Amino acid sequence: MDEVNRIPVESKPRIVMLVLPPLVPAGREKFGKQAFDQIAHFLRKYDFLVPSWLQIQNFLKEHSVSPEDYPKVMHALAEVFGANKIFFLDIQKLSYQKKINPAGLLASGILLSGYGRYVQAEYRLDIYDSASHVIESLPAVERTKDYTLGLLQTSEKLAMDSQRETIAAMLTQYAQASILRPKGYILEPLEKTFVDSKGFQ
Repeated sequence: MDEVNRIPVESKPRIVMLVLPPLVPAGREKFGKQAFDQIAHFLRKYDFLVPSWLQIQNFLKEHSVSPEDYPKVMHALAEVFGANKIFFLDIQKLSYQKKINPAGLLASGILLSGYGRYVQAEYRLDIYDSASHVIESLPAVERTKDYTLGLLQTSEKLAMDSQRETIAAMLTQYAQASILRPKGYILEPLEKTFVDSKGFQ
């Protein structure tokens, strides 16, 4: 028998997406970490290569780069990491509180008076394209109220849940319009039926 030499198929190089640590108001650092993890997870779902939080933080500290410097060093960061795009979230405003809701909420015939939870937040997601050197910005404003679980859950939890939903909507909006579909990724479920040339499904 002739010996068959099996040549491994070269793996296709993965596209690098760089996610910078978000800019957050003082005392809201955990919201920045949650946002970073969410954006990185979203991109990794589509097989993009995303450097880790620790890797990026170490590099930025080593070179004394602060979030205020990001707009000036986007091109340099893209070259260092070989990134196709850079994602930077600016949490411009984030406030949440719990206060007494005197009116209460009438649900199932029962008056539930107590604490209400309130969240106000403003976000801007910047996406830098290393090929065109253009920054696309997606703004979002969030106003959330909850009168039902005020006695059971904290306003901070409502703020984190609200942020998660807002960022998910921003990422989906961007992905559907810009980067994933032209590269062959399918974001919407495929139709299970289709009409052929004779009109049959």
